[in-house]
Amino acid sequence: VLIDLGAGYFTTNPGVYTLSVTMTTPTGQTGTSWAGIGFTPINTLDQSFNGLNSAPWLLHRNTGNVQVFGGPDATNGTSAIATTTGAAHTFVLRLDTSTPQWTVQATIDSVAVDLNGASVGTTFTYGTNPTAIRYIGIATAFNNDSSSIQALDNFLFEGPVPIPEPAGVSLAAAAAGMFLLRRRRVG
Repeated sequence: VLIDLGAGYFTTNPGVYTLSVTMTTPTGQTGTSWAGIGFTPINTLDQSFNGLNSAPWLLHRNTGNVQVFGGPDATNGTSAIATTTGAAHTFVLRLDTSTPQWTVQATIDSVAVDLNGASVGTTFTYGTNPTAIRYIGIATAFNNDSSSIQALDNFLFEGPVPIPEPAGVSLAAAAAGMFLLRRRRVG
């Protein structure tokens, strides 16, 4: 399932965007099936899911391994992270577009994922922002193995809500008041 937020959405609405989901994989799986959450410029979901290398995406494989893809500017594919199969895990992917160089972070059960290599850090900073992204979503690829279906629950998207700054509101109210006052004197 992909939700289209529109071209340029993340650029024109800077802020911190969070995708989260609870996933549970069956025990004893060995294939390459996966479920994931992410941001992408591509509106097509298929078995190879071409959007993985174009923007932040987090995959939970049916073996319990996790991969985080940052996009074309990132070192992709962190597969050393492992979760317990048969148990529910909460995955969170955060994209921060409020700074000149966007960042991405991921957590599994509230533990930060290393996105930069041993001891470098848990925040990946883009050299070139993935400004073409316009979709958020949740996807699965069962690779012809229906026994590996993961249980997905509590999918949530959170983003910034534009709130006028108090100084801006006061200035706008004063300008409107002056306009009404001027209009009354003229009439």
